[in-house]
Amino acid sequence: MMDVNSNLKLEYKDIRTILSKLTSRQLYILVYEMHLNNIDIVINDNLDYIINKIQALEWNTLQLNNYIEECISLVIEDRYIDWIEKDLRAAIWFDKYWSYHRYRMGIERFSLYTDFESDFLRSFDACRLLGKQETANKLMNDQRKLILAKLIFRDVLPEKPPEPKSSRNADNKSRQNKIKIDFIISAKSRYFLESASKKDLKWLDSKNEQQIDWAINYLEALNLLLKPHLFIASNSRECYDQVCASIDAFSILRNNLKRNNEIITLDQKGFIDRMKNSWYQVKSRSKASKKSLDKQLLDKTYQKKLLKLCDSYGVDSSTYLKGLIDDELKKL
Repeated sequence: MMDVNSNLKLEYKDIRTILSKLTSRQLYILVYEMHLNNIDIVINDNLDYIINKIQALEWNTLQLNNYIEECISLVIEDRYIDWIEKDLRAAIWFDKYWSYHRYRMGIERFSLYTDFESDFLRSFDACRLLGKQETANKLMNDQRKLILAKLIFRDVLPEKPPEPKSSRNADNKSRQNKIKIDFIISAKSRYFLESASKKDLKWLDSKNEQQIDWAINYLEALNLLLKPHLFIASNSRECYDQVCASIDAFSILRNNLKRNNEIITLDQKGFIDRMKNSWYQVKSRSKASKKSLDKQLLDKTYQKKLLKLCDSYGVDSSTYLKGLIDDELKKL
Protein backbone atom coordinates (compact mmCIF):
# COMPACT_ATOMS: atom_id res chain seq x y z
CA MET A 1 0.00 0.00 0.00
CA MET A 2 1.11 3.53 -0.68
CA ASP A 3 2.50 5.73 2.13
CA VAL A 4 0.19 8.70 1.63
CA ASN A 5 -1.83 10.61 4.24
CA SER A 6 -5.05 8.60 4.42
CA ASN A 7 -7.20 11.72 4.77
CA LEU A 8 -5.93 13.46 1.65
CA LYS A 9 -7.75 13.10 -1.65
CA LEU A 10 -5.71 11.07 -4.11
CA GLU A 11 -4.17 12.64 -7.18
CA TYR A 12 -4.13 10.93 -10.58
CA LYS A 13 -0.49 9.83 -10.29
CA ASP A 14 -1.05 8.43 -6.79
CA ILE A 15 -4.04 6.36 -7.97
CA ARG A 16 -2.04 5.05 -10.93
CA THR A 17 0.85 4.08 -8.65
CA ILE A 18 -1.49 2.07 -6.43
CA LEU A 19 -3.52 0.42 -9.20
CA SER A 20 -0.50 -0.45 -11.36
CA LYS A 21 0.43 -3.07 -8.75
CA LEU A 22 -2.79 -5.00 -9.35
CA THR A 23 -3.19 -7.83 -11.86
CA SER A 24 -5.85 -7.60 -14.57
CA ARG A 25 -8.09 -9.99 -12.61
CA GLN A 26 -7.69 -8.01 -9.38
CA LEU A 27 -8.37 -4.74 -11.19
CA TYR A 28 -11.53 -6.16 -12.72
CA ILE A 29 -12.90 -7.34 -9.36
CA LEU A 30 -12.00 -3.98 -7.79
CA VAL A 31 -14.34 -2.35 -10.30
CA TYR A 32 -16.98 -5.03 -9.72
CA GLU A 33 -16.85 -4.40 -5.96
CA MET A 34 -17.45 -0.71 -6.67
CA HIS A 35 -20.45 -1.71 -8.79
CA LEU A 36 -21.84 -3.86 -5.95
CA ASN A 37 -21.63 -0.83 -3.70
CA ASN A 38 -23.89 1.11 -6.08
CA ILE A 39 -21.17 3.23 -7.65
CA ASP A 40 -22.10 4.16 -11.22
CA ILE A 41 -19.25 2.51 -13.11
CA VAL A 42 -18.81 0.44 -16.27
CA ILE A 43 -17.34 -2.96 -15.36
CA ASN A 44 -14.04 -3.32 -17.20
CA ASP A 45 -10.30 -3.25 -16.50
CA ASN A 46 -9.38 -0.11 -18.46
CA LEU A 47 -6.84 1.54 -16.17
CA ASP A 48 -7.28 5.16 -17.34
CA TYR A 49 -11.06 4.91 -17.05
CA ILE A 50 -10.84 3.53 -13.50
CA ILE A 51 -8.32 6.17 -12.39
CA ASN A 52 -10.52 8.98 -13.70
CA LYS A 53 -13.56 7.46 -11.99
CA ILE A 54 -11.82 7.16 -8.62
CA GLN A 55 -10.48 10.70 -8.91
CA ALA A 56 -13.99 11.97 -9.65
CA LEU A 57 -15.21 10.19 -6.48
CA GLU A 58 -12.52 12.14 -4.54
CA TRP A 59 -11.38 9.08 -2.62
CA ASN A 60 -8.54 9.14 -0.13
CA THR A 61 -5.94 6.41 0.32
CA LEU A 62 -7.88 4.62 3.05
CA GLN A 63 -11.01 4.31 0.91
CA LEU A 64 -9.12 2.92 -2.08
CA ASN A 65 -7.03 0.54 0.03
CA ASN A 66 -10.17 -0.93 1.60
CA TYR A 67 -11.39 -1.90 -1.87
CA ILE A 68 -7.98 -3.23 -2.89
CA GLU A 69 -7.72 -5.42 0.23
CA GLU A 70 -11.14 -6.84 -0.60
CA CYS A 71 -10.29 -7.73 -4.20
CA ILE A 72 -6.87 -9.18 -3.23
CA SER A 73 -8.62 -11.50 -0.77
CA LEU A 74 -11.02 -12.69 -3.49
CA VAL A 75 -8.61 -13.14 -6.41
CA ILE A 76 -6.16 -15.98 -5.82
CA GLU A 77 -2.79 -16.09 -7.58
CA ASP A 78 -2.45 -17.20 -11.21
CA ARG A 79 -0.35 -20.23 -10.24
CA TYR A 80 -3.42 -21.83 -8.67
CA ILE A 81 -5.66 -21.47 -11.71
CA ASP A 82 -3.31 -21.90 -14.70
CA TRP A 83 -4.52 -25.51 -15.16
CA ILE A 84 -8.05 -24.27 -16.01
CA GLU A 85 -7.08 -20.97 -17.61
CA LYS A 86 -5.00 -22.65 -20.32
CA ASP A 87 -7.11 -25.77 -20.91
CA LEU A 88 -10.68 -25.49 -22.24
CA ARG A 89 -11.47 -29.10 -21.37
CA ALA A 90 -10.46 -28.56 -17.73
CA ALA A 91 -12.32 -25.22 -17.65
CA ILE A 92 -15.59 -26.82 -18.80
CA TRP A 93 -15.19 -29.57 -16.20
CA PHE A 94 -14.40 -27.03 -13.45
CA ASP A 95 -17.48 -24.99 -14.33
CA LYS A 96 -19.61 -28.06 -13.60
CA TYR A 97 -17.65 -28.99 -10.48
CA TRP A 98 -18.08 -25.48 -9.12
CA SER A 99 -21.82 -25.53 -9.84
CA TYR A 100 -22.02 -28.90 -8.10
CA HIS A 101 -20.68 -27.18 -4.96
CA ARG A 102 -23.04 -24.21 -5.25
CA TYR A 103 -24.18 -24.81 -1.65
CA ARG A 104 -20.77 -23.50 -0.54
CA MET A 105 -21.38 -20.04 -1.97
CA GLY A 106 -22.07 -17.23 0.44
CA ILE A 107 -22.94 -14.93 -2.45
CA GLU A 108 -24.43 -16.29 -5.66
CA ARG A 109 -22.44 -16.61 -8.86
CA PHE A 110 -22.43 -13.67 -11.24
CA SER A 111 -22.03 -13.51 -15.01
CA LEU A 112 -19.63 -10.71 -15.79
CA TYR A 113 -18.85 -11.28 -19.47
CA THR A 114 -20.72 -12.45 -22.55
CA ASP A 115 -18.46 -15.40 -23.42
CA PHE A 116 -17.63 -18.49 -21.38
CA GLU A 117 -13.83 -18.37 -21.38
CA SER A 118 -13.76 -14.77 -20.12
CA ASP A 119 -16.64 -15.21 -17.72
CA PHE A 120 -16.11 -18.45 -15.80
CA LEU A 121 -12.87 -17.37 -14.10
CA ARG A 122 -13.99 -13.80 -13.36
CA SER A 123 -17.18 -15.22 -11.88
CA PHE A 124 -15.11 -17.41 -9.56
CA ASP A 125 -13.03 -14.37 -8.59
CA ALA A 126 -16.18 -12.42 -7.75
CA CYS A 127 -17.83 -15.04 -5.55
CA ARG A 128 -17.43 -15.73 -1.84
CA LEU A 129 -17.03 -19.33 -0.70
CA LEU A 130 -18.07 -20.54 2.72
CA GLY A 131 -15.77 -22.42 5.07
CA LYS A 132 -16.68 -25.85 6.46
CA GLN A 133 -18.44 -24.53 9.55
CA GLU A 134 -20.25 -21.81 7.60
CA THR A 135 -21.37 -24.39 5.04
CA ALA A 136 -22.68 -26.63 7.81
CA ASN A 137 -24.53 -23.68 9.35
CA LYS A 138 -26.03 -22.79 5.97
CA LEU A 139 -27.22 -26.36 5.34
CA MET A 140 -28.71 -26.49 8.84
CA ASN A 141 -30.48 -23.18 8.27
CA ASP A 142 -31.86 -24.46 4.94
CA GLN A 143 -33.22 -27.51 6.76
CA ARG A 144 -34.83 -25.27 9.38
CA LYS A 145 -36.48 -23.24 6.64
CA LEU A 146 -37.85 -26.43 5.07
CA ILE A 147 -39.25 -27.61 8.40
CA LEU A 148 -40.66 -24.15 9.06
CA ALA A 149 -42.40 -24.12 5.68
CA LYS A 150 -43.99 -27.50 6.40
CA LEU A 151 -45.17 -26.35 9.83
CA ILE A 152 -46.63 -23.15 8.41
CA PHE A 153 -48.47 -25.25 5.85
CA ARG A 154 -50.01 -27.08 8.83
CA ASP A 155 -50.89 -23.74 10.48
CA VAL A 156 -48.35 -24.34 13.24
CA LEU A 157 -45.94 -21.49 13.87
CA PRO A 158 -42.82 -22.35 15.89
CA GLU A 159 -40.41 -19.88 17.36
CA LYS A 160 -38.67 -18.02 14.56
CA PRO A 161 -35.09 -19.31 14.05
CA PRO A 162 -32.28 -16.76 14.27
CA GLU A 163 -31.40 -15.03 11.02
CA PRO A 164 -28.01 -16.09 9.62
CA LYS A 165 -25.32 -13.45 9.57
CA SER A 166 -24.41 -11.99 6.23
CA SER A 167 -21.75 -14.17 4.66
CA ARG A 168 -20.14 -11.06 3.29
CA ASN A 169 -19.62 -9.66 6.79
CA ALA A 170 -18.73 -13.05 8.26
CA ASP A 171 -15.94 -13.78 5.79
CA ASN A 172 -12.59 -12.70 7.12
CA LYS A 173 -10.59 -11.33 4.20
CA SER A 174 -7.49 -13.46 4.73
CA ARG A 175 -9.67 -16.54 5.37
CA GLN A 176 -11.54 -16.03 2.11
CA ASN A 177 -8.26 -16.26 0.18
CA LYS A 178 -7.33 -19.50 1.94
CA ILE A 179 -10.80 -20.99 1.42
CA LYS A 180 -10.59 -20.32 -2.32
CA ILE A 181 -7.07 -21.74 -2.60
CA ASP A 182 -8.12 -24.89 -0.73
CA PHE A 183 -11.16 -25.23 -3.00
CA ILE A 184 -9.17 -24.87 -6.22
CA ILE A 185 -6.47 -27.31 -5.04
CA SER A 186 -9.15 -29.85 -4.12
CA ALA A 187 -10.81 -29.37 -7.53
CA LYS A 188 -7.49 -29.85 -9.33
CA SER A 189 -6.78 -33.08 -7.44
CA ARG A 190 -10.23 -34.44 -8.26
CA TYR A 191 -9.92 -33.45 -11.93
CA PHE A 192 -6.65 -35.29 -12.44
CA LEU A 193 -8.04 -38.25 -10.55
CA GLU A 194 -11.29 -38.47 -12.55
CA SER A 195 -10.35 -37.21 -16.02
CA ALA A 196 -10.37 -39.94 -18.66
CA SER A 197 -6.99 -41.15 -19.87
CA LYS A 198 -5.62 -40.63 -23.38
CA LYS A 199 -5.70 -44.40 -23.83
CA ASP A 200 -9.42 -44.62 -23.02
CA LEU A 201 -10.23 -41.75 -25.40
CA LYS A 202 -7.87 -42.80 -28.20
CA TRP A 203 -10.83 -43.83 -30.38
CA LEU A 204 -12.11 -40.22 -30.40
CA ASP A 205 -10.60 -38.06 -33.14
CA SER A 206 -10.83 -34.29 -32.63
CA LYS A 207 -10.44 -33.79 -36.41
CA ASN A 208 -13.32 -36.11 -37.32
CA GLU A 209 -16.26 -33.71 -37.40
CA GLN A 210 -18.76 -36.47 -38.15
CA GLN A 211 -17.65 -38.46 -35.11
CA ILE A 212 -17.56 -35.45 -32.77
CA ASP A 213 -21.04 -34.34 -33.91
CA TRP A 214 -22.26 -37.86 -33.19
CA ALA A 215 -20.61 -37.80 -29.72
CA ILE A 216 -22.26 -34.47 -28.89
CA ASN A 217 -25.69 -35.82 -29.85
CA TYR A 218 -25.06 -39.12 -28.05
CA LEU A 219 -24.17 -37.42 -24.74
CA GLU A 220 -26.97 -34.87 -25.05
CA ALA A 221 -29.57 -37.60 -25.61
CA LEU A 222 -28.44 -39.21 -22.33
CA ASN A 223 -28.45 -35.87 -20.48
CA LEU A 224 -24.71 -36.23 -19.96
CA LEU A 225 -23.43 -33.33 -22.07
CA LEU A 226 -21.90 -30.40 -20.20
CA LYS A 227 -23.34 -27.14 -21.52
CA PRO A 228 -21.78 -24.30 -19.51
CA HIS A 229 -23.46 -20.91 -19.36
CA LEU A 230 -22.33 -18.76 -22.32
CA PHE A 231 -20.31 -21.60 -23.90
CA ILE A 232 -20.68 -21.86 -27.68
CA ALA A 233 -18.22 -24.13 -29.50
CA SER A 234 -16.84 -22.50 -32.64
CA ASN A 235 -14.97 -25.49 -34.10
CA SER A 236 -14.63 -29.27 -33.83
CA ARG A 237 -11.69 -28.99 -31.42
CA GLU A 238 -13.82 -27.08 -28.91
CA CYS A 239 -16.62 -29.61 -29.38
CA TYR A 240 -14.05 -32.34 -28.71
CA ASP A 241 -13.03 -30.61 -25.47
CA GLN A 242 -16.71 -30.39 -24.51
CA VAL A 243 -17.16 -34.13 -25.13
CA CYS A 244 -14.03 -35.06 -23.15
CA ALA A 245 -14.99 -32.76 -20.26
CA SER A 246 -18.43 -34.37 -20.15
CA ILE A 247 -16.85 -37.81 -19.91
CA ASP A 248 -14.45 -36.51 -17.25
CA ALA A 249 -17.46 -35.35 -15.23
CA PHE A 250 -19.32 -38.65 -15.58
CA SER A 251 -19.33 -39.39 -11.84
CA ILE A 252 -20.90 -35.96 -11.15
CA LEU A 253 -23.40 -36.06 -14.02
CA ARG A 254 -24.45 -39.65 -13.31
CA ASN A 255 -25.99 -38.51 -10.02
CA ASN A 256 -28.51 -36.40 -11.97
CA LEU A 257 -29.87 -39.34 -13.93
CA LYS A 258 -33.09 -41.12 -13.05
CA ARG A 259 -32.56 -44.04 -10.71
CA ASN A 260 -33.96 -46.54 -13.22
CA ASN A 261 -31.41 -45.52 -15.86
CA GLU A 262 -29.00 -48.39 -16.48
CA ILE A 263 -26.10 -45.95 -16.95
CA ILE A 264 -25.95 -45.21 -13.22
CA THR A 265 -24.65 -48.76 -12.68
CA LEU A 266 -21.59 -48.04 -14.86
CA ASP A 267 -18.28 -46.53 -13.86
CA GLN A 268 -16.51 -44.10 -16.19
CA LYS A 269 -14.52 -46.83 -17.96
CA GLY A 270 -17.68 -48.88 -18.50
CA PHE A 271 -19.48 -45.85 -19.94
CA ILE A 272 -16.60 -45.07 -22.32
CA ASP A 273 -16.66 -48.68 -23.58
CA ARG A 274 -20.42 -48.44 -24.10
CA MET A 275 -20.08 -45.16 -26.00
CA LYS A 276 -17.21 -46.49 -28.12
CA ASN A 277 -19.16 -49.61 -29.06
CA SER A 278 -22.15 -47.46 -30.05
CA TRP A 279 -19.91 -45.44 -32.38
CA TYR A 280 -18.44 -48.56 -33.99
CA GLN A 281 -21.96 -49.87 -34.59
CA VAL A 282 -22.93 -46.59 -36.32
CA LYS A 283 -19.75 -46.73 -38.38
CA SER A 284 -20.34 -50.37 -39.30
CA ARG A 285 -23.93 -49.69 -40.38
CA SER A 286 -22.75 -46.78 -42.51
CA LYS A 287 -20.22 -48.97 -44.34
CA ALA A 288 -22.80 -51.71 -44.85
CA SER A 289 -25.24 -49.16 -46.23
CA LYS A 290 -22.69 -47.90 -48.79
CA LYS A 291 -21.88 -51.42 -49.93
CA SER A 292 -25.57 -52.21 -50.23
CA LEU A 293 -26.13 -49.08 -52.32
CA ASP A 294 -23.28 -49.99 -54.68
CA LYS A 295 -24.78 -53.45 -55.19
CA GLN A 296 -28.20 -52.01 -55.92
CA LEU A 297 -26.87 -49.59 -58.55
CA LEU A 298 -24.45 -51.90 -60.38
CA ASP A 299 -24.34 -55.51 -61.46
CA LYS A 300 -21.30 -57.67 -60.61
CA THR A 301 -19.45 -56.83 -63.83
CA TYR A 302 -19.57 -53.08 -63.24
CA GLN A 303 -18.90 -53.49 -59.52
CA LYS A 304 -15.56 -55.07 -60.47
CA LYS A 305 -14.82 -52.27 -62.95
CA LEU A 306 -15.68 -49.65 -60.31
CA LEU A 307 -13.45 -51.35 -57.76
CA LYS A 308 -10.56 -51.37 -60.25
CA LEU A 309 -10.97 -47.64 -60.91
CA CYS A 310 -11.16 -46.89 -57.18
CA ASP A 311 -7.98 -48.86 -56.53
CA SER A 312 -6.27 -47.00 -59.34
CA TYR A 313 -7.16 -43.58 -57.87
CA GLY A 314 -6.78 -44.67 -54.24
CA VAL A 315 -10.30 -43.67 -53.18
CA ASP A 316 -13.49 -45.45 -52.09
CA SER A 317 -16.40 -45.96 -54.48
CA SER A 318 -18.51 -43.17 -52.99
CA THR A 319 -15.73 -40.57 -53.36
CA TYR A 320 -14.97 -41.70 -56.93
CA LEU A 321 -18.60 -41.57 -58.05
CA LYS A 322 -19.14 -38.14 -56.48
CA GLY A 323 -16.08 -36.79 -58.29
CA LEU A 324 -17.23 -38.30 -61.57
CA ILE A 325 -20.68 -36.73 -61.22
CA ASP A 326 -19.19 -33.30 -60.34
CA ASP A 327 -16.88 -33.44 -63.40
CA GLU A 328 -19.78 -34.27 -65.73
CA LEU A 329 -21.91 -31.46 -64.28
CA LYS A 330 -19.12 -28.95 -65.00
CA LYS A 331 -19.24 -29.93 -68.68
CA LEU A 332 -22.97 -29.08 -68.99
